[in-house]
Amino acid sequence: AGGAVFVGNAKVSLVDSEVISCSADEGGAVYVENGEVSLSTTKILDCNATESGGGLFSAGGRTSLRNGTLISGCSTEEEGSSIFLLGGEVTYTLPAPLGRWLPNALCEVYRGACPYPSCGKDNSYEFGVCKQAACLKHRGDCALLMYDNYEVLDRLSEPSSDHKEAACNRHSTPEMQGICRTSVNESWYCQTPTFVQPCNWDPQRGGQPSLLGENLYQLPLEPVERAFPYRCAAGLDVSLVPENQSSSLCAGPCPAGTSSSIGEGVCTDCEPGFYAKQERQAACSRCRHPLSSGNRSTICSICMDGFYLSNSSADR
Repeated sequence: AGGAVFVGNAKVSLVDSEVISCSADEGGAVYVENGEVSLSTTKILDCNATESGGGLFSAGGRTSLRNGTLISGCSTEEEGSSIFLLGGEVTYTLPAPLGRWLPNALCEVYRGACPYPSCGKDNSYEFGVCKQAACLKHRGDCALLMYDNYEVLDRLSEPSSDHKEAACNRHSTPEMQGICRTSVNESWYCQTPTFVQPCNWDPQRGGQPSLLGENLYQLPLEPVERAFPYRCAAGLDVSLVPENQSSSLCAGPCPAGTSSSIGEGVCTDCEPGFYAKQERQAACSRCRHPLSSGNRSTICSICMDGFYLSNSSADR
């Protein structure tokens, strides 16, 4: 098992690596029995398993794929051409490679509702601050907050400014980080985490607090047959921004006058002599004689004075 890497009970990390044309009965490239495995900016290409898991076989432990890691061109005679999950935990942290996408969600702490009285009612203020308003204002900040002892989260356990600063650093943009930092000396009134959480950040349950603030996809226990992450369809724009890799629409349709091939790159302008009448085109169409077009055209037309058409392209 494990044509290139077998992990029994250890911590293994592959960074900026390529695993090509390996084979095994299970896990053509990587077999994880237990332990922790991290694949970052790594490509697993054209590997094969005679049984299951052409690229990766997970029997247990924790496997983290991140930062553009790609499994492509792998095969198997049974299930899971790319990935076979028998057990354990496999996650992918965006960004994916350019031209790829995955369903994902922000890893954050789900917390209980703000329970305080509405502003202006009895017991609604503390030290001149409306508790309900402050709690609602900082819901997004509290969702990225990690306590040393997060089980005690009443008003008496207001987190330190250092904990709040760490939460601010987990926001996705510099603007949001800056807004958050202006309030580290305020009371946030964070509530107790709910029982159900969107990701395994909880260290007391074997989770990873470092996942907080990441765009994350946790794979279900079922085989993955196609290349992983998934390819953007033809006619769609692509991006390395995680928010634009979160659905099968990728970065949105290419506008009229442009096109893109499946998973190949950003939308490109139609060349002179070609056109794309509508958005989301896989290829530009050639103008039919005697019509022609300019760059990024949506229609074809008769040549202007001083120009003529030759071989169905626009020439002077």
